[in-house]
Amino acid sequence: MRKMKWMLGGVLSAAMLTSLCGAETKPEAEAKQPAAPPALAQPVAEVTLEQLTAKLPEKLAEYNGKVMTKADFMKKFIAQLPDGKVPPGLTPEMFMNIAPQVVEGMVVEDLMKQAMAAAGITPSPELAKSFMEKQIKEMSKEQLDMLTQMITMQKMTLDQFINTQAANPAMQMNAAMMQFAERTFAKDIKVTEADAQKYYDGHKEMFTTPADPENAMRASHILVMVDKKADEATKKAALAKANGILAELKQNPALFEAKAKSDSQCPSGAQGGSLGAFEKGQMVPEFETAVIALQPGEISGVVETQFGYHIIRRDALRKESVRPFSEVKDQLIAGLTDQAKGKAFRDYVDGLKKSANYKCLLPEAAK
Repeated sequence: MRKMKWMLGGVLSAAMLTSLCGAETKPEAEAKQPAAPPALAQPVAEVTLEQLTAKLPEKLAEYNGKVMTKADFMKKFIAQLPDGKVPPGLTPEMFMNIAPQVVEGMVVEDLMKQAMAAAGITPSPELAKSFMEKQIKEMSKEQLDMLTQMITMQKMTLDQFINTQAANPAMQMNAAMMQFAERTFAKDIKVTEADAQKYYDGHKEMFTTPADPENAMRASHILVMVDKKADEATKKAALAKANGILAELKQNPALFEAKAKSDSQCPSGAQGGSLGAFEKGQMVPEFETAVIALQPGEISGVVETQFGYHIIRRDALRKESVRPFSEVKDQLIAGLTDQAKGKAFRDYVDGLKKSANYKCLLPEAAK
């Protein structure tokens, strides 16, 4: 949820370790050739928790006149690890590089809990549930649609999702921290329309969409997938479906985006079938030839490629455009508010650490 991002950035936990172990990639739609498979690599040896933390000293940090020992750290660290296991790919060297941040995150969380307790705020499932319900009510339609899609994929109702998240101690802590912030260091933060306008005027390039290259093409399509090795009956059924869609579009071409969203088996269907801009050689030959033969706005007949049957519409090239301030105003105000709250949070945390005489005792902290 957007309003939590500025807060989450300030308190680090072991969950951050999983982000160091790789990233997901998405396949390109209609690539001429599939990406070459990566070279076969030797499997990464699993690292035990003992190996991962072997170089930690017995004393990790000092604050408020007490010492965080390795035993204190391990108790919290193990509780934060996914399934209590070391994330795949995490090496002792990587861990020791970020250990000062993880230790600091634990200290800050402890100091925050003390400050919240003094203010009468305690993390709880009830507080987290109330917080989430409030955030969901304030979501834009796009954000709510994304959340609904995610919940549906998990085969949960909204209430089940909220209750599951509210039972998570991390969510309870975030909710308590948000409430604490609104009562203390972030309560007077307010970004005005004038502030947003000033930022917009000074950063026009951020809101400018460049024009497509002159030698590029744009197209949208509806794909009925069928494997080229499929039997004749399967191919015939897929072709009949494609011809049926084409017949509907001949009657009403304006239905193209809606039909792409409902019937296309390409991921581009979510964007109304749009494949964006591309240049010669980026699409399979049959697809490219069909696009070149069309005028902007014109819809093709059924085109067969190795992916199946396509109905293609050539789209006009995009000219340079600047999103008007009225369109981005609310988003800008929200983003600048988050930015201001993030700075206020970091300043507050710095004050907490200074008051507690925090000192990290890890040798890596001095690097």
